[in-house]
Amino acid sequence: MSAKGNLERFVEKAPLAVMTRCIVGEVINERFEEVFETSRGRNYDRNIPFSVLAKAVGEIALGLESNRNQAYKKHKDELKSSRNAFYGKLNRVEPNLSEEVVRFSAAKASGMLEQLKFQPWETLPGYRAYSLDGNRLQKTEKRLKETRGLCAAPLPGTIVARYNHQTAMFDQAYVLEDAHAQEATVLDRVIEDLESRDLIIADRHF
Repeated sequence: MSAKGNLERFVEKAPLAVMTRCIVGEVINERFEEVFETSRGRNYDRNIPFSVLAKAVGEIALGLESNRNQAYKKHKDELKSSRNAFYGKLNRVEPNLSEEVVRFSAAKASGMLEQLKFQPWETLPGYRAYSLDGNRLQKTEKRLKETRGLCAAPLPGTIVARYNHQTAMFDQAYVLEDAHAQEATVLDRVIEDLESRDLIIADRHF
């Protein structure tokens, strides 16, 4: 069977899986190197391309790979580094870089919606409506070596996400490293990202 025939068979039998793979390939690609260069701060590239790192993490988030070790094995040739170097690179990704990845991905996905002639939903006539909410990053048993002998675990950080009701996508993220910081401390940054006739829907924490 030809490659085209195989693809058509997959599209027929598992359309969602094919669509997901196509979207991941379009959003997470070599252009992530541009995102890295403009937002990397103290991070450096060297042997591990950021686009491959993002692809590995994206596949874990989507359930295509079960954990970091499996993702490393799959992309080992592209990563051109040891497993420890891969883990170390993941641990050193800076908050501002993570935020820029969300913005870039949302912009790419919005462009795809436009190509599909998608008509944005209208929650409130005349306004662009967004929801704002925070969530503490999930705790993990894989604690820092220095804290494994302590009864009290370190508090995780917080992420405040902006949900776009017109496109049903999260298009902005604000990462708080300080575990004791209130979610409302990001409001100045949230306001800077607003345009005329933008409406924020949020709970009493904001």
